[in-house]
Amino acid sequence: MGGTGGQIHRELSLLPNPFGEGPFGLMRPEVHAPLLSALRMLKRQDLTVLELTSRLECNFEPDLVADTVEFLTTNRLLDDLRYARNAIERNEGRRAVGDQALRDKLESRGVPDQVISELMSEVDHDELARAQVLVSAKFSGSQSPGRIARFLASRGFSDETVESILQGLIFE
Repeated sequence: MGGTGGQIHRELSLLPNPFGEGPFGLMRPEVHAPLLSALRMLKRQDLTVLELTSRLECNFEPDLVADTVEFLTTNRLLDDLRYARNAIERNEGRRAVGDQALRDKLESRGVPDQVISELMSEVDHDELARAQVLVSAKFSGSQSPGRIARFLASRGFSDETVESILQGLIFE
């Protein structure tokens, strides 16, 4: 644990001080602590602005949290657009979900609606193709159409996609 704190401190010394003049080593401890805490959280997993803010507010004053989040977003260490883009790119194969389920997940994590809409329209993500790959990976041989339909619906695929998959199975 001691090595990690030293490494983070060295990394911080390369960044501009978001809270005024002077190097990070001379910052007041109450200002330094939320930034170190945020960097530790972001080191473990990518978070949205909302998630990081709510986690930091449990232990730190709201004004320090706001300054920390602003610094991290300005320096592109915290980015909802990047988070959403990565989530959309991971949405394939056996872990694929429908467009609505993906949209719901991103909304629940605090990604703004305009970011979600922009990404969903610009990224090539054919829901039918994802559903076909998922069904072929998950189901082998002849399966009940009802079971396949329930599975796809549970993954958030639209009714139209489920119907198209079932029609494809019937006519094969």
